[in-house]
Amino acid sequence: MKDYLKNAEVDLGGAAQHARGRAGGAAASTSSSPTSRRRSKSPTSSTGPTYILPNEKLAVTPYAYVVPPGDQIWLNYINLFVDTIKLDGRLMKYAKKHKLDPIVAP
Repeated sequence: MKDYLKNAEVDLGGAAQHARGRAGGAAASTSSSPTSRRRSKSPTSSTGPTYILPNEKLAVTPYAYVVPPGDQIWLNYINLFVDTIKLDGRLMKYAKKHKLDPIVAP
């Protein structure tokens, strides 16, 4: 982010920074691709935020399913499901439908 916003002061403040951003105290914030795409569809008022979506990726964001530690059967089921929908094309079909295809892992 520091390389992308060359004239900005970068504050990695976590939850407090997020709260300041919602209250209008932050000039810019970043989020994952799905979140920013959802926000960019939201109407803004003249006093509301403006969302700018860069043309290039700023960083790779890994996504994962949360599985309880030690639950190998559930992990195997999730992995099989993901492998199946990748192979039969459903994952990419629905990713494209929702404009999420750029973040689908190969």
